[in-house]
Amino acid sequence: MIEIYVLQKNGDMVKQKEIEGTHAGAPFIWETLNEKYHVGCQALRYQELYKRMREFEEIDIWVLASTISYVIIKYERLKEYLDHLGCFVYDHPNFVLEEVYNELVVLLDDANVYGIGFNWNSSDADMWRVYEDGEMITYNINQEDRHRFL
Repeated sequence: MIEIYVLQKNGDMVKQKEIEGTHAGAPFIWETLNEKYHVGCQALRYQELYKRMREFEEIDIWVLASTISYVIIKYERLKEYLDHLGCFVYDHPNFVLEEVYNELVVLLDDANVYGIGFNWNSSDADMWRVYEDGEMITYNINQEDRHRFL
């Protein structure tokens, strides 16, 4: 399952949408770019893609960078990201990424969105949550430091 999170004004990352089809999300992106650039990564070992991403076309850099854990795309850059994601989906049709794209288009018109982040795979199930004082709380960019901006 792919999860889309919204950065709110107070700094909280709040889950906006869940989209079924994990293997059609980040793994699809990784495998597509692995084949396109002949990187030679083994299945589920795509670290080399990130090491070589500066060699890729800008569209592919943006899409690949969005799969990095704890990356937030600021609202000011969301339109630019959508342009790149739209081109990627056009070149590499994928119904799950198309659904992600369509959801982000809707969020582009939401004045309460200050940024977006993803959880592309189930192995990071609580990535945008923090264990504090014996309970899970919402990740807040003003209190935590694991995130980075695209």
